[in-house]
Amino acid sequence: MRLPSLFKSPSHQRFDYKPRFWDEKKEELEKRIQEAEARRDGDVDAVKSSISKTFKRGGVSRNYMADRNYRVQQTRRSNMRLVLIIMVLLLAFYLLMR
Repeated sequence: MRLPSLFKSPSHQRFDYKPRFWDEKKEELEKRIQEAEARRDGDVDAVKSSISKTFKRGGVSRNYMADRNYRVQQTRRSNMRLVLIIMVLLLAFYLLMR
């Protein structure tokens, strides 16, 4: 037999989990297909959004894999940055060991 108390003990909680499957690649593909169909049909808003996305990405000419000059320029910058960092580290090492 239980004694009465001032505090009520919490009852158990039920866990109701229903798993769902979400395929992100499929959803992205469907979205791109819908946009392409809208552009093909001549929807002005779809064409505007396509142009807007191109500008946000940096334009067609700034594609790293397509534009050889841009790729060479970025590689050269990266190499110069690396040489500069190595020189600064060697200078710091020389000053600390002196």
